[in-house]
Amino acid sequence: KAYKIDITPYLEFIEPEDKYEYVYLVNPANPLSKDYEPEDLTDCGHTRKDGRATQKLRKYAAESLKAFLSEAKQYGFDDITVTSAYRSYSYQDYLFNMYFQQDWATGKYKTKEECEKHTLTYSTKPGTSEHQSGLCLDMHNHPAATDAFGGTAEADWLEENCYRFGFILRYPKDKTDITGIKYEPWHFRFVGRDAATEMHELGLTLEEYVAANSVHP
Repeated sequence: KAYKIDITPYLEFIEPEDKYEYVYLVNPANPLSKDYEPEDLTDCGHTRKDGRATQKLRKYAAESLKAFLSEAKQYGFDDITVTSAYRSYSYQDYLFNMYFQQDWATGKYKTKEECEKHTLTYSTKPGTSEHQSGLCLDMHNHPAATDAFGGTAEADWLEENCYRFGFILRYPKDKTDITGIKYEPWHFRFVGRDAATEMHELGLTLEEYVAANSVHP
């Protein structure tokens, strides 16, 4: 599929020299250390302008995102903004505890274990969140990241075209049994164009791709 924008200035980022450099898992089985922070974090120019801090991504992901959203604009999708990208271990700890307390306060759960199990379907414990890697981001044009974004023209376009810019929709609708995370039409992860294209063509999640290619987890 031809690009509408001039892709040349972005190619070195979209297609890293090492095909597998950005292909690894961050999850409960493959956590990041408490003090891990990428050295190449750079400002994400598409951060939503609503008072939040400028979000950051690793350089290759940030440059590829510029191309991705420039292309989206050519199709009339010009209001997609980034609401969350890199998160430190401590910030993820704060978020997870906040969500857990909100869930517990509903009174729906008999035990804290049962409540935590629910919280883990949409939020992750510190060290196990992809956001700490600096390679993923939440982006949409709704007031908040909810399932309502799924199925919109914007969400469909992003999902169908993300591989062309080295991204994957990380938590697809029909793979929750594999990822362990519910469908998130707003959550994209940078892996590089070669790997993303293969995942797109084969319909694989990152978990399945890593296993099939025996790359480092």
